[in-house]
This record gives sequence, structure tokens and C-alpha cells, in this order.
Amino acid sequence: MWPYIFQKRLSANKIISRLGIHYVCPWCVVSTTSEEPDGHWSHTPLRQSEPRYICEGCAQDIYGTCNWENFYDNPYHDLVEEAAKKEGLTVLEFRVICLLHQIEIYETDPEWGIPEYLPLKEEILNLITSLKNQ
Repeated sequence: MWPYIFQKRLSANKIISRLGIHYVCPWCVVSTTSEEPDGHWSHTPLRQSEPRYICEGCAQDIYGTCNWENFYDNPYHDLVEEAAKKEGLTVLEFRVICLLHQIEIYETDPEWGIPEYLPLKEEILNLITSLKNQ
């Protein structure tokens, strides 16, 4: 089972088509649609302004890290902290948005709404409750 719930990725060509320009990931500032035409991108509510796309690497690292109960034990927690800061959010706000997005994906994407993923959904809901009580 995946450590986080993710949405379908978009190709670099799809991003270029939607935006009309080549795009650089706003968080890592390394991945680009021009240099990685086979790369994949995610639309995310974690971005507080348009365009709301991040590269697949950032999506995997950040969404996976936000799901860790012992967040500061995760080696990628600094990436989440930096992304939250760039978006003008606290780490707590950022993590809750990320977790709520995963629940939204679970509830709207038929590929995730199957019984084998229910424990992951329940873990995420428990983590959201725990974070909101901090």
C-alpha cells in the first residue's frame, strides 16, 4: 500500500498545453517541463496561487512526509517546512490541507475508493484529528 493517497499525474506536455508556457516547479525550482518532457506533475491545493502544479518528486516527498505521525523524524520534513513557508502557511496548516486533499481524492477517485485502501484513509483521518487538536 502507498504511504499517501495521490491523484493522477499530468504529463509535462499537458502542463505546457494548459499554461501555454514551459513551467518550473515552484518548490524545488529544479524540475521543468522543458528539460523533463516525460516528467509528471500534480495539481495541488497546497499551492496558494495559480498555477497550482508541482513536480512528481515534490509531490511524492511532501505528500508522503505530511502523512508521518512523527513528522520531525521524517528526513524530508525540512522540504515540507520550506514549501509551507513559500506558501505563507504554518507547517500545521500545510499538513492539514495536504491530508484533507488526500481524503478528497479518496472520496472522488474510484481507483482509491476500494476496501483495501480504507485503512490508509482511516489513518489519515486520525492524523487530521490529532493535528487539529494540537
